[in-house]
Amino acid sequence: MNLLLFMGNGVFIDSFGGAEKVACEMANAFTRRGWSVSVVCNDLKSGRPAYPLLPEVRLINLNGTGKKLGVIPRPVKIGRELTRPLRPLGVSYFFDRVNEIRLRAFTDRLDRAIDDLKPDVILPFFVDDLLAVTMCPSAGPVPIVQMLHDTPENAIGPPSPVIRSALDKTACVQVLLESFVPGVQKRCSARTVVIPNAVPQPAGQVLHEKKRACRIVNIARLEPKQKQQHLLIDAFALLANEFPDWTLHFYGNDQTNKYRLQLEKQICRLELQKRVFLAGVTNRVEDALLSADIFAFPSSREGFSLALLEAMGVGLPSVGFRSAPSVNELIRDGENGLLAEDGAAGFAAALRRLMESNELRRQLGENARAFAARYVPERVWDQWETLLKRIIAGNPRHDTD
Repeated sequence: MNLLLFMGNGVFIDSFGGAEKVACEMANAFTRRGWSVSVVCNDLKSGRPAYPLLPEVRLINLNGTGKKLGVIPRPVKIGRELTRPLRPLGVSYFFDRVNEIRLRAFTDRLDRAIDDLKPDVILPFFVDDLLAVTMCPSAGPVPIVQMLHDTPENAIGPPSPVIRSALDKTACVQVLLESFVPGVQKRCSARTVVIPNAVPQPAGQVLHEKKRACRIVNIARLEPKQKQQHLLIDAFALLANEFPDWTLHFYGNDQTNKYRLQLEKQICRLELQKRVFLAGVTNRVEDALLSADIFAFPSSREGFSLALLEAMGVGLPSVGFRSAPSVNELIRDGENGLLAEDGAAGFAAALRRLMESNELRRQLGENARAFAARYVPERVWDQWETLLKRIIAGNPRHDTD
């Protein structure tokens, strides 16, 4: 079987994002199962992905020149900005034009790659990737499974006619949680399949023994609107004097460094330089988790957070917002973690419950470890393989090859 994974968002090379991790792990898993796997990306820079990728996996970068493909005319840019407030109402002409211009800049290269690789099935990672694939003549007879790595509201957005038509042409749309299915059904008529992310099971486990110095850890890219690390710092500031032996550690970075600088100023303003640490990106995630006592996750939303499930996998209790989609399903309040009310004060209240009780941390941590075991990789890859084989077998083109 010949599988093509397409990630055209331009940040596959050297990126530590969750979707990039899924792509590499999926490519490796199917290669080990005997599939021929290709990963096609469209990155400005050349190089390799940040996560391990087996040498048998064919990696094709449609760009790698350091220069953007596709220049957006000024009138189209102005039209897009003027109609942005109307986007939620379905006004999409200028947004569709921007997508079309950007996509056409590399679809000839993508079309040649598809024609050369002759995949049995194509998996676009983002909806823009799907639009590019459907513009390629060589992809016409190949079944497509669209992956969604976020809520349908964010992964698809307002369903323009162009997007709706592309989704309707897919063999199916994959979502990460059952609760995401209605959101897809509102946006297209494609079949929807629920398959979660695979979560590697760690070797180590947090034992929650009594100790003097304790840690709260957050692992995520630094990002103000979705990841909201500033709220966690404010929450910790409300507890710092009450719990003098606790520290807060962030692992992750941002592309521009702008938000990191804001966080550094916030830490200084709150006089927490000796208590709150921005540790940057780490390739020793399990060690960082094993050093912790609580995993704090103040995201406003998630698709299906690998970082959160990895923290659960080592036996860490987690705190997240009750209002955050996906987070409020993975964290089961009072069972494997705690859900907080919105805002720094609400998050601090949930943290306090865990910080003051080693026994509660141990109890919720043990439940979290059992919960994470549901997503053992082999089980998830079995689901994917069953789906893809069924789709390939039902494709008339494959029967005649």
